[in-house]
Amino acid sequence: MKREWAIQSGLNPVMYLTEQSPLKGKVLNLARLSQPGEPKFVDESAKATHIDSLLNLISMIKPLDGYMEIGSPPYLTAKDFYLENEWRFVPRLSEGRICIPSQKFRSERDEYNSYTYENCLLKFTLDDIEYIFVEDDRAIQSILDFLNSMAASGKYLPSQMDVLKTKLFTLSKLSRDF
Repeated sequence: MKREWAIQSGLNPVMYLTEQSPLKGKVLNLARLSQPGEPKFVDESAKATHIDSLLNLISMIKPLDGYMEIGSPPYLTAKDFYLENEWRFVPRLSEGRICIPSQKFRSERDEYNSYTYENCLLKFTLDDIEYIFVEDDRAIQSILDFLNSMAASGKYLPSQMDVLKTKLFTLSKLSRDF
C-alpha cells in the first residue's frame, strides 16, 4: 500500500526496541503505576485513560529481534524484526478502549469479531495498491488468473487489472537480486 494511504488510514510505524534499551525500562515503569506505600503518579480518576494510553503505546512496540515460528510443522527461526519495517493499525473498540481482557474476548468472541468486521476494516481502492508480492514465479500465474477473472466479471475495468499486473513482484527474485 502507499505510505499516504497508511497515514490517512491511521496506521503508524512500529517502534523497535532492543533488550537493553533505556526506553524499554521507561515504558515498563509506566506500566507499574504505583505500589503500596509509593506516591501515586496517576490520579484514580485518570487511571483508565492512563492505562488506555499505555496499552496504545505498548501495542506499537516490537522487539528488534527474536524468534518466530515458521513452516509446517512449525519450527523456531531467528528473525530480525527491524527488517520488516512494520506499520500497525490499532482500532478503537465500541467502548472506546483499545484492549479487551482475554477472558472477556473468549466469552464474547463473536460479538467482538462482528463489531470489528463492521466498524474497523481498513478501506482501500485499487489506486492505493503500490506492490503485490507473491512467493515465486508459480504464484504469479494464479494472481494473473484472478485479476483476469475480476476484469471478466465486469467488477473492474480490464485497464485497472492491467495496471495491477505491473505491480506484481516475486519475493524469491527480490531476495536474490537485492
